[in-house]
Amino acid sequence: HNKKQNRFLIMSSLGILIVISLVIKSNGYQSAFAFTYTDGKANQDWYNIVTSQGYKAIYVYAGDVETYCRGVQGSKSSTECIFSGPDTNSFVYYTPFAQQTAAKYAAAGFEVYLNWDGRIGSSSNDYVVNFGELTSTEIMAFANATASWACNDDNVKGFGWDVEPFNNNQVSYFSALSKMVKACNKKWGIFAFPSDFNTDMWNTFGESGYVIDSSYDLTTPCECVEPSNYESKLYQQLVGLKANALKYSVDYQILLSGSGTTTIYTSYTGGKTCLGGGPVYNYTCPYSMEQWMSSAVSAMNNASLKTDSRFIGVGVYDYTDTNNGGFQPALPPSESLDLLKSSGYWNASDDIE
Repeated sequence: HNKKQNRFLIMSSLGILIVISLVIKSNGYQSAFAFTYTDGKANQDWYNIVTSQGYKAIYVYAGDVETYCRGVQGSKSSTECIFSGPDTNSFVYYTPFAQQTAAKYAAAGFEVYLNWDGRIGSSSNDYVVNFGELTSTEIMAFANATASWACNDDNVKGFGWDVEPFNNNQVSYFSALSKMVKACNKKWGIFAFPSDFNTDMWNTFGESGYVIDSSYDLTTPCECVEPSNYESKLYQQLVGLKANALKYSVDYQILLSGSGTTTIYTSYTGGKTCLGGGPVYNYTCPYSMEQWMSSAVSAMNNASLKTDSRFIGVGVYDYTDTNNGGFQPALPPSESLDLLKSSGYWNASDDIE
């Protein structure tokens, strides 16, 4: 998912309709978010597409995370990670174009969240330090460099964090981040598989944090997942997520595959190897994106998300360049969005009558 390495039954009884409406309204989930990758070089903010499709909320790509320290990108393992001052070697970018884009959407009445991505490791394609290598001072500086962007921008309500892969050695970072974000009355979310979280991680979210659940990438990359198999696996994941959300009092959002992802795609155009390495099992898939979206909606319905007070809505991944890591289509098809719009998950629960 990381960009560098690479989302009614009609009742005849009026009384029944009223009861259903009241149940849905009580939950307070939000309108569907468009998950976008703004591109300043191409002057692409996705504004025309996102507004024409009727979204009311958006993730704006702030930039990536890069740390040239602790062995990353050829640096010495002893090199301290510095996030501010004249010797800065570690960066949480919020580009001027992204700031301009956030302001544009906010002025149009959108709920605006930022998103950061990055890849953890020491290979040539990795730019983010292993959190286990950081001192407590570096952890606090890292958290401050992230939280301060959102806290100091009145156009944004919060942000998502897509720096992968997640590891529970990041708990101290998220604990510090959560406190900072709560202090400025904003929100933060992490894109991950919630089954990877240990108890300490679940306890970091508090009142300001939420889970951005990956509803895709659940099977072997570059191999088409059959829609009914996908529905079954997603349902199992959602049941576990709901249980932990209740246990630890954590909100969650479901990020859906609108465009192509590693197992939900119509064709793969990324070459002879799968994105990030490994074989390509299927260059084309005999299913439509609408079929997979239908499976996702069925899984969410069967898991009774609409009546779960911790469910805060869905996001649609993603709006990006024509490559999309090789997974086509690069943009969510209108048929999938139309299905989502008719499912009861598109509009905020307060807007459903």
